[in-house]
Amino acid sequence: MRIRLVIGSLIALMAVAAESHAADRFWSNRFGGTFIDPFYWQDGLVPGAGDIAHLSLTTNPTLLQRIYTVSFTANATNQALKIEDDFVTFNLIGRTYPTTLTTDNGQEREKGLLCKSL
Repeated sequence: MRIRLVIGSLIALMAVAAESHAADRFWSNRFGGTFIDPFYWQDGLVPGAGDIAHLSLTTNPTLLQRIYTVSFTANATNQALKIEDDFVTFNLIGRTYPTTLTTDNGQEREKGLLCKSL
C-alpha cells in the first residue's frame, strides 16, 4: 500500500513539473536600474532562474529606441533573455549573468553567459 502511494505521488509530481513553463517577466523602467530590484520589473516580480527576462520598452523603433543601463549588484540567472528593440548596456560590476535555455520551439539555441571583461 505504501509503495503505491509513493509511486502515485512521484507520478503526480512529475506531471506537474512537466507542465510548468517559464514565466515572462518584463522590465518597466526606461531610465535603467538594478536588475534584482523588484521596483524595475512589471508587477514587482524579478525574473528567477526558470523565467524569461524581457527588456523591450521600445514601442516604435522607427521613431525612438529606448537606451538605458541595467546594473547587477548580484549574480543573476534566467532561462532566457530577450532584448527586442532597446539598446541596453549591462553593467555587470564583476558579476555573471548566465542563461540556461538550450532549445526554443524546437530550434537549437546556445546557452549564454555574460561576465566581466578582463
